[in-house]
Amino acid sequence: MTEWREWQAWRRVTAVSLNAVSSAAAVGAEAAAALEGLASSVAAYAPESYPEAIEDAIELLVDRQAVRAPVLALCNQLYLALGEGPEHVVDVAREFSERLNASTERIGAEGASLIGDGMTVLVHGGSRSVRAVLDAAKERTSFQVCCTEAMPGGEGLEMAAELTRAGFDVEVLDDDSAVEYLPGVDLVLSGADALGPHRAVTKAGIRRLASAAMVAGVDRYLTAGRDKILPVDLFRITSRLSWRRSLSEVVELDQFTAIVSDVGMLAIDDIPDLTIERAVAPELA
Repeated sequence: MTEWREWQAWRRVTAVSLNAVSSAAAVGAEAAAALEGLASSVAAYAPESYPEAIEDAIELLVDRQAVRAPVLALCNQLYLALGEGPEHVVDVAREFSERLNASTERIGAEGASLIGDGMTVLVHGGSRSVRAVLDAAKERTSFQVCCTEAMPGGEGLEMAAELTRAGFDVEVLDDDSAVEYLPGVDLVLSGADALGPHRAVTKAGIRRLASAAMVAGVDRYLTAGRDKILPVDLFRITSRLSWRRSLSEVVELDQFTAIVSDVGMLAIDDIPDLTIERAVAPELA
């Protein structure tokens, strides 16, 4: 067994790689913290194992978590940073984690303006950024939240329980009957695991819900920070892996009204230009 696989820092990386429940942003932040810890340990105790130990960790995360765009974006950045040494990898991972955490707060502030007094908001899934939108809106207005169960993972049930404990007015809907409630809904909100030029990887079930909401004339918004917007080569990896997971599905972006982002409210037509701004590491291209 290689030395670093006996370290506590490696066990943390492994734990992140097995997290199948938390939101994409949460797993991305956990991955960044885990890789920061591993790179710090390498720099301090085993510099001779660099870059092999970091490459090993990146490969594990890509293999198990590439369906989540923040993890794939992080791994891409770290591949590009490997030539600068372990200390630079530590800095890149730390900055990434800080950016993700700040991103969630900005999405919350941006999305809160969509929710007016007395509105009914239908939420699908357990997105951390959707929760941030609801929290920010609750500070200034009163509204009702309907949470789908979001099976088979049941993230919607967990979201509903958390919101109830936080004092929200919450109703739980089973996934099959949720579309019947759309005529009484003002807004549909869901997180996204990844955005490509024209499609998104989302929580399974959102395609049917978004299509029905469009027919009912209800606005539909995805929440996604800048680190979830991927160039074509990276989105291809994420979307391919999503087909293997019953928890995810790929849906066309034109099913949605707009994207609530940490860089403002993005029109669907804005996304293709944003996907071409990033370099892709040869290891992933």
